[in-house]
Amino acid sequence: MNEITEGFKQVSDSLSKLGILVEKVIAEKQNEIIISKRFVDNMDGVITDLQTGLTWVRDPITVLGSHREHFTWNEAISMCNALSFAKIKCWRLPTIQEELSIVDYMYGGGRGLAINNDIFKNMKPCYYWTSTPCAWSEKDAWVVDIKNGYSFIDNKSFTHPIHPVCSTTIWTG
Repeated sequence: MNEITEGFKQVSDSLSKLGILVEKVIAEKQNEIIISKRFVDNMDGVITDLQTGLTWVRDPITVLGSHREHFTWNEAISMCNALSFAKIKCWRLPTIQEELSIVDYMYGGGRGLAINNDIFKNMKPCYYWTSTPCAWSEKDAWVVDIKNGYSFIDNKSFTHPIHPVCSTTIWTG
């Protein structure tokens, strides 16, 4: 670590002890930007969550390119599993717990999306698929409403957007 990064860490640790959250871009270092105390922009279209260790696609719409934006549950799983983006091939549909882990209720409800749109780009105010099937109905699976942060079950034949995640980074080149 260089002196600036080490100095940032010391200041950040001190501020955290005082209960002050560091929210905006604070420090830059080799191909990464720390955009909050929790999330790091890897500068290649993905975000690393320092709290959970998960890697997220920053802008799901851009990654899909000319593809559709909405998928049935089975299509969503296949689409994520087939995705190769930012030299990573381990993409998948997140579990209900993983998708809810990035919900920030400070942003939700009538004030906009229940997700920080400075961190995650082009997220729509609608339900997003998770990989978690409904335990009591094989025709349903869990979704997270990004508008308000609530979770629901929905029919697997309905179509919703996806937000790919990777729990272990596997580089392809």
